[in-house]
Amino acid sequence: MKNVICLVLLILSIISCGDKKKNVLIIGDSISIGYTPFVAESLKSVADVFHNPGNAASTKHTVDSIPNWIKEKNWDVIVFNYGLHDLCYRNDKNKKDKINGKQQVPLPDYEQNLNKILNILSSTNAKIIFVNTTYIPCNEPGRRNGDELIYNKTAEKVMNENDISICDLHKVSIDVHKCYGKGERDVHYYEKGYKELAKTVVKAIKSEL
Repeated sequence: MKNVICLVLLILSIISCGDKKKNVLIIGDSISIGYTPFVAESLKSVADVFHNPGNAASTKHTVDSIPNWIKEKNWDVIVFNYGLHDLCYRNDKNKKDKINGKQQVPLPDYEQNLNKILNILSSTNAKIIFVNTTYIPCNEPGRRNGDELIYNKTAEKVMNENDISICDLHKVSIDVHKCYGKGERDVHYYEKGYKELAKTVVKAIKSEL
């Protein structure tokens, strides 16, 4: 009888472990903040989805913060994105200015910082997904349309060298911005836009869970 009880408890333990939700961390800028609630809703039956505190902004801004973000839990999947802040032009008064300003993080530094971030993320047992930078409309005051392609190309090189999965959100964002973007001077989206972007991110996460 005792052996039977032990066997039943063992089976229940295995079932319980199998039903345990996964932990997913999303690190990124305001675009990721916008789609995270929809990702969390879509994955609620299989995963608990979290976003880093606040806006992760540029690679330079948050390299030192990432160790604190990843130590909070045992992560199964970590999704991260950097680009829109890195390539943004700002002048001496820290105002968006693609005419007289300088990019916050030049391309060589962006590449170097991505490698630093990956070195930190590799300390976890999580599966890593990089989400590339979304569409930049032509009249955005601090960003040049097409720069996101250049930064995405560099990011792709780094991810391929490190065998990291890439979620191509840029391709999807072009059409989503036409329908649900906040205009030709803004990289952001209305709620329906973030909901559409979330579908692509969810698909990428599911493939790693």
